[in-house]
Amino acid sequence: QDVIVHAASPIEVWGEWKDFERDIVRASIDLYKAAARHHVRRFIQISSESVLQGKGPLLDIAESHPYPAEPNSFYGKAKMQVEQGLLANIAGTECIILRPTFIWGWGGEQLDKVVDKVNGGQFMWIDHGNVLMEMVHVDNVVEAIRLALTQGRSGQVYWVTDGRPMPAREFL
Repeated sequence: QDVIVHAASPIEVWGEWKDFERDIVRASIDLYKAAARHHVRRFIQISSESVLQGKGPLLDIAESHPYPAEPNSFYGKAKMQVEQGLLANIAGTECIILRPTFIWGWGGEQLDKVVDKVNGGQFMWIDHGNVLMEMVHVDNVVEAIRLALTQGRSGQVYWVTDGRPMPAREFL
């Protein structure tokens, strides 16, 4: 194979750490190691903005923004450990990390669940929904993958967003 795009990951924020460590951290790093053993030219890891989610908002930040001491979810912590592990151990196979913000699009299960809770009155708004958030349409994630296939640089992390932050209530 010439390229692997690794986008598989359970999207959960709570649970037992051992499951996140096994299903995200070890699985991702093991997949990269297998790619390197088999001389795959390029490995593209789909990460998440959650690697940077600590206490403050994630607006107008760059790829060089430092990791928090501890991300605020096991999912973010696991994705952070994958990024750090991959970047520290690039071995022959190029490694590019894409870090999308909240991914949305038609049929998106994660977004549908939130919208159902909002519509059902089962959602608690922070700051009445005025908190700004970044998001990225799935088509833009696909375009970022296409660009990473042809123009991405090994060892680089790329932030992927629609570039239009808006209040959470307005977006949802």
